[in-house]
Amino acid sequence: MLSNSNGPVVSIARPGSILRLTFRVADESELPVALNPPEWVINIGPPGSAAPTFSSVSPQTGADRSYTYFWTVPDPPGVTGIGCSLTVQDIAGNVRSVSSTELVVIGNRQYCIVCLNLLRFLR
Repeated sequence: MLSNSNGPVVSIARPGSILRLTFRVADESELPVALNPPEWVINIGPPGSAAPTFSSVSPQTGADRSYTYFWTVPDPPGVTGIGCSLTVQDIAGNVRSVSSTELVVIGNRQYCIVCLNLLRFLR
């Protein structure tokens, strides 16, 4: 799950927002012992973006773990939505990749105006 960790709406971010990526890896083989395996490729944002920062893994060992990374939306963001891609592998060398686009929308004034007009309409 990719979400805005410092805003009122988790699916909308602004420049400077800190996004939290939490994902689960479950496998038949043991996962790498390293907390942030160097052979894994974790990307958040458009191509060329700064790398996300590893935060935590739970549990520390085993074949089923949850990983958390953080990434700050640049200012200006240069995009209207943020996605992510993950490439992970187990200790047997089996590689799996997944990606999603526009999981978090970059909010702007136009969005806020639409919300205000909608609230006015509902009254």
